Amino acid sequence: MAALVAVVVVAAACSSQPTTPANESAGRTVKADIAAKGGSVTIRLNQDWRDFSVQTTGEGNTQALLQNAYATLLAQDASGKLIPYLAESYKATADTITFKLKKDITCSDGTPVTPEVVRASLQNMVTVKSAYNTVNWGKGPYTITADDKDGTVTFKTATPYGPLAYGFSNAFPASMTGIVCPAGLKPGADLTTQMYGAGPYTLVDAVHGDHVTFKLRSDFKGGPEGTTSQTAGLPEQVTYKIVPTDATAVQLLKTGGLDVASIGGTQVAQLLNDQTLSYTRSTGFFVFPLAFNQAPGKPTADKALRQALITAIDPKAFAQAVWQGRAVTSPTIATPDVECYDADVAKLAPKPSVDAAKKVLADAGYTLDNGKLTKNGAPVTIHLMTDNTLNPGPEYIADQWQQLGVTVNADNLPYQQYVTKLLASDMDVSFVESNSPGPIFGPMSQRVTGPVPPKGGTNYAGTYDDTLNSIQAKAIAQSGKASCADWTDFQEQLWKNWSMLPLGSPYQYMFAKGFDITRARGSNAYPINIRKLAG
Repeated sequence: MAALVAVVVVAAACSSQPTTPANESAGRTVKADIAAKGGSVTIRLNQDWRDFSVQTTGEGNTQALLQNAYATLLAQDASGKLIPYLAESYKATADTITFKLKKDITCSDGTPVTPEVVRASLQNMVTVKSAYNTVNWGKGPYTITADDKDGTVTFKTATPYGPLAYGFSNAFPASMTGIVCPAGLKPGADLTTQMYGAGPYTLVDAVHGDHVTFKLRSDFKGGPEGTTSQTAGLPEQVTYKIVPTDATAVQLLKTGGLDVASIGGTQVAQLLNDQTLSYTRSTGFFVFPLAFNQAPGKPTADKALRQALITAIDPKAFAQAVWQGRAVTSPTIATPDVECYDADVAKLAPKPSVDAAKKVLADAGYTLDNGKLTKNGAPVTIHLMTDNTLNPGPEYIADQWQQLGVTVNADNLPYQQYVTKLLASDMDVSFVESNSPGPIFGPMSQRVTGPVPPKGGTNYAGTYDDTLNSIQAKAIAQSGKASCADWTDFQEQLWKNWSMLPLGSPYQYMFAKGFDITRARGSNAYPINIRKLAG
């Protein structure tokens, strides 16, 4: 049994003041051996899930659940590097990827996972026209072939797409490319309430608003990095408990009601000082931007108004208010870990200032009438639509804009309601909460370019910019460093058109008692990556 790394003590452990990013360790493990058996684990889920439609549901809490039952062709390690899962190996270009499948892998019902099984699953995803197809694989059209004799599956796209391989991994959009076994594609199969995969766990029960339970398959093998059902410390039963508030989650973690939990906000500092807890700290690859709907007829279709609204907001003040400064701020929608990130685009960002924003408005013909901002006699009203996991950020933004005379109709909604409105483009301004399937620009760029959700796309921002679309199309067709010059142009164009304001990527903390979580990344624990500790 492997011994874990020695305890790393955070620098502020002896202080009563909140720990700050400057003097905080990036993680801590409690010294112990891995247990022979994994037992049971209870993991926090901070919001309810939508449904289990693996090929159409794109919501993060649902994906955290689906990853247990559905296996993908590739996975990612904690650094974002692609590693094999169902595929033993692969060869990829910008328009073709061929997978060599592992042998003797089965679905949860015992059906062998053959190339034809994989082909049928991917083809069904194309047929149902999942909105995430373009995020995973580009615009297509796609051709998928299987060679059962050779043990290979080949996926081709007619439109070159540099980050093609990442679309087959189990990071965001998570199980959207998890392989659906034949039983799930038969007439009458209920993909909304059942799971039909080749992953390590099978669904036991699910109660909306309360919990979801899985059990480990006794015959599972072929997982990432050689994981099988016999791997020491791999949990044998997994229960996700829905705990919406951080304060409640903290108490449950301390009293044994939770074993693993993502925690944010003001609750983080006290847990960092608890030496009985292991924790990991990571960031996503995508910076939450404040996005402006540029559809015709929207007040935010006016470039000058967008410039003023952006100039009035200080991203560092936002990060301090929402995440107590525990976040990475960036002049672009990517964090520094992303390939082709360019910090030099910061030269295009304005110095935050309400007075400077007022001047932008005055120069563009906006005037004040009894303290209310108007244009051509009409009052300026902004519908700010946010979700309530980022409080008090919306209040800070509304206050800054009200100083400009803008009337702000704030819609601070529970997460699922927020997602519904975002997918309908029912807002003037919103946060675009998303992540990338890897440290690459391609997929995340589609959150801010191309078709909006009502037209089948994933441009949640509602950005209408032909120049940006043209740059993105050129960049996304290339792979690796060859694409970086164009991705720099893309990052600059977002500023030149005042399309959005990158606010920050919060540190994602995961805390655990009695479990090793060093293999985990992000805010949703994936049980195949955690191990029970002995003792």
